[in-house]
Amino acid sequence: MNKFLKPILFLLIAASVVGIMYYMSTTENGGDPPPPPPKPQSYAQLQEKCNSIGQNLWNKTDYADIKGKIETFSSGSNKTIDASQANILKTSLELQYAQSMVKSFDYWKENKGINSIDEVYNVMKAQSSVSGCNEVLKRPLEVIANYKMALTIPSRVNAFLSSNYSEPVYVNLNKMLDDYIVNTPELNGFQTIDSINNNSITNLTAFKQIATKFNQNFNWPKNNDEEWRQYMYPFCPGKTNSVEKYPAYKYRLDSLNSVYQNSICD
Repeated sequence: MNKFLKPILFLLIAASVVGIMYYMSTTENGGDPPPPPPKPQSYAQLQEKCNSIGQNLWNKTDYADIKGKIETFSSGSNKTIDASQANILKTSLELQYAQSMVKSFDYWKENKGINSIDEVYNVMKAQSSVSGCNEVLKRPLEVIANYKMALTIPSRVNAFLSSNYSEPVYVNLNKMLDDYIVNTPELNGFQTIDSINNNSITNLTAFKQIATKFNQNFNWPKNNDEEWRQYMYPFCPGKTNSVEKYPAYKYRLDSLNSVYQNSICD
């Protein structure tokens, strides 16, 4: 009986040892067993995947996945497509990737800029240098650039309102409103942009009127203190043409009050 049991026992032990050694070799350093080889994909299947990229919002993970598959199936033991087909697929993928950015731009536009476009914009700028992609991305890039420039207008207007009035600066700021907002219909209905446009026009118009009147009255020949008061009093705090919110003009008015012992605004 022992004669039969010993060989069987030996075989079982040997099989166990081999199994353990194989398991340890596949899980070296605590890792998982190697994944199975990728399922072969044909040229038509890969082309369909490329096309699907352009039908959805921008997704860099999906793009990287398909790009990797094209590399995998165009060389080595997994090769299912030749070099010519691989080049066609790579070109198609880049164009469809650009198209996915346009999809995300359209989504941003339809939602009136509620969601951020910054990440897509940065990728767009890089993608536009890829052959064939510039024409696809040209207008979205222009619109987003105009949007970003429009967002800088309030700070520019505020800086202008704090200085002495300058007609060239006034003209330039109005030109910015035209170039980046009025002449960019894609931004129509963006609450932030509409507010910037309306507030800027109101503030610039009021500043021009008050600054022009102030300068005229200030430079008008005056013979005595009473005439100074008569011409400059309308710009005192609480008056219709008050220069309280225009620092450069408030400073000039305060200087007059100092010279005439507060007689201007008393």
